[in-house]
Amino acid sequence: GGNKDSARAVGVPVAFTKISLFMLVGLGAWFIGMHQLFTFNTVQSGEGVGQELIYISAAVIGGCLLTGGAGSAIGPVFGAFMFGMVQQGIVYAGWNPDWF
Repeated sequence: GGNKDSARAVGVPVAFTKISLFMLVGLGAWFIGMHQLFTFNTVQSGEGVGQELIYISAAVIGGCLLTGGAGSAIGPVFGAFMFGMVQQGIVYAGWNPDWF
């Protein structure tokens, strides 16, 4: 959650965790950017703009609540995997893609 005091009370090093997570997200963004650069010889800064509903849907399919407070880190991974399988499965099955 977002309560620093209660996290600190149960023994979580709040400052270290916050800095570590920011560094990990930055490393992940750098890695994906370099991967796109080496694969396509170009990088588009607005690659995920307009797809926020898809990302939220994948997290909800993975078990995260929209109200917050429940969910896991691995759940959205499975949600995104299922979301992609359904999206590609509809195409491969020859159904109307508008059903997706």
